[in-house]
Order: sequence, then structure tokens, then C-alpha cells
Amino acid sequence: MLRGSGALWDLRKSSPYEVYPEISFAVPQGTQGDCYDRYLVRVEELRTSIEIINHCLNRITLGEIKAVNVKTAPSKSTMKNFMESTIQHFK
Repeated sequence: MLRGSGALWDLRKSSPYEVYPEISFAVPQGTQGDCYDRYLVRVEELRTSIEIINHCLNRITLGEIKAVNVKTAPSKSTMKNFMESTIQHFK
């Protein structure tokens, strides 16, 4: 709503986190501040998000991606009888 009203502010640019400093993307901005302008800004934000996702997917290195700490879900009977199994189930 803020950018749809003409204010150029984006949390990802003002306080970047994770990989946002390494990604170049445009921040959409409206001029009128009406519902239609905010709608257009939102649609452009969706397009920008897709570009950011594609950029991140292209940076993933090729090869196997495996978790180091692989855990299996406990059986229902174990989960009902042991608190640790119940906790593990919900993690």
C-alpha cells in the first residue's frame, strides 16, 4: 500500500537479509495511490518475486542435496507411549 501511494520503500532494500544484497531487482512504485495503482504494484511485486526465485534457483549448485541429520518419523504406538517420540513427530 505504501509503494502504491508513491513511496519508494522496500524492506529487502533498506534492511537486506539472506541473499538479497547479492540480487538486483527493481522495486515497483505507484503514483496515484488508488486501488488500481496498488493492484498494479502488487502484480509487479509478484513478477519481481518470481524473478528473485528464478535467480536463487539458478544459483543452486548441481549435485546431490542431502540433509546431514536424517530422522524418520516414529510409529503411532511409539508416539503415543513416549514423550520424546511425540516431540520428534511434531518437529
